[in-house]
Amino acid sequence: GSQVKVEPTDSLSITGAFTIESRFYMRGNGEYGEPGFGRILDKNQISLFSNGKGHAIYPDNSLVLAIFGPDQQMATANSPSGSLQTGKWHHVAVTYDGATKVRIWIDGTEVETSYNVGKIMGGVADNRQQPLYIGESANGDRAFDGLIDYVRLWNQARTPEQVFSFQTPFGSSDKTGLVGAWEFFEG
Repeated sequence: GSQVKVEPTDSLSITGAFTIESRFYMRGNGEYGEPGFGRILDKNQISLFSNGKGHAIYPDNSLVLAIFGPDQQMATANSPSGSLQTGKWHHVAVTYDGATKVRIWIDGTEVETSYNVGKIMGGVADNRQQPLYIGESANGDRAFDGLIDYVRLWNQARTPEQVFSFQTPFGSSDKTGLVGAWEFFEG
């Protein structure tokens, strides 16, 4: 699959609240065995990825957000089992309030969020020197298997109304807090 590497900038240094939004089509769960771990976005201390089957910690066919806190301890939040399916387009939005709460929307519906690793608390480790990857991990071993229509990154936890207003590639005109938008067109 294709991937994009975005060099570090001050505006892409996310250490507090954020929202990641994407629309993608999954052919599979990614290149890392049965779990796949196909990266939608990876900035080393923040990653959003699909989980396939057979992982001991994450529910099968779920969306996982991994955050490394200022203490460099990893914590995760994930959607329920079966909330992502291959062979289908999905619109997802994940918000983090910069403290302890993660909210996940898949295809317009907020889904239950569970926390299976560590405890999300107190922000994100310094990542200003880290590139941002779309469709691949920082280590180059977790490629996304499918098509990514767009990825947007905000430096705030968007409200449900704000998330829903931006479900299309060209969404509403309120771009407050938008620090990165990558749209991919074919043809």
